[in-house]
Amino acid sequence: MKLLDMAVVGACAVVLIGCVTTQDLRMHRNIINEKMSTLEEHVETVEKKVDTDRAKIDDALTPIRKNIADSNADSTAIREQLQKIQGDIEALQKDIAALKHNNDDIKDLHDQMNKISLRVSSIEKSRITDKKETPEIDIKGKQNSVVTPALEKETAYVTAYNLFKNGKYDRARADFQNFLKKYPDHQYADSAQFWIAECYFSEEKYDKAILEYDKVVKNYPEGNKTSQALLKQGLAFKLLGDKTSARLLFQQVIKDYPNTSQARTAGAYLLELKSKR
Repeated sequence: MKLLDMAVVGACAVVLIGCVTTQDLRMHRNIINEKMSTLEEHVETVEKKVDTDRAKIDDALTPIRKNIADSNADSTAIREQLQKIQGDIEALQKDIAALKHNNDDIKDLHDQMNKISLRVSSIEKSRITDKKETPEIDIKGKQNSVVTPALEKETAYVTAYNLFKNGKYDRARADFQNFLKKYPDHQYADSAQFWIAECYFSEEKYDKAILEYDKVVKNYPEGNKTSQALLKQGLAFKLLGDKTSARLLFQQVIKDYPNTSQARTAGAYLLELKSKR
């Protein structure tokens, strides 16, 4: 309405100054009213358009606001996961530090374990009184007689065992392996498998020895070499620095074969492991 007032004042000024007629004044007033009406309609149209645009903008912003909220939730979850991962990393770092400490202990035990393994190997090599392990066969005396299948098998076994006793581990291992291929069900089969493992052990190839000892345990669970295979397998793990596996195997020997020489030896090894913690 300010524009209207200004228009009236202007019209009055014209009357006063130019002495315009009443008809001219009315005509100017009508023109001004029409312009004001047009201006008001335009303002109303603009306001409606603004309201419509604002509603559209709100509709467009709704999914964006939701995405932002979801992103914030995801960020929170990610932060929690990162904190958990960080905790796992710190735990692993502690475990690594403990392993390094254990490795230092293992180095201190290395010389002692070598001496023990040599003593055990010497004892095993000298055990030739068991008729099943080392049958009494006079090979030379049988040369002129008929060689029976049974004699042939025993001769092959004794020949391989003598090679082992003389430190010819490659040849002994090959002969024992051939013996098993030809006579897999022979009464000496479990012993042959055991001596294959012993060949690797004597060569300080402890990882391969462990695998061969495991064949004794799995393939001949009722044989008389199972307890010795478990004991030597544990010792091989010990010499490789795997104290946990060694401890479990020694405990198994004590549990499954109580009141045996193997159980007593396993107990001694367990005490050594505990004393060096």
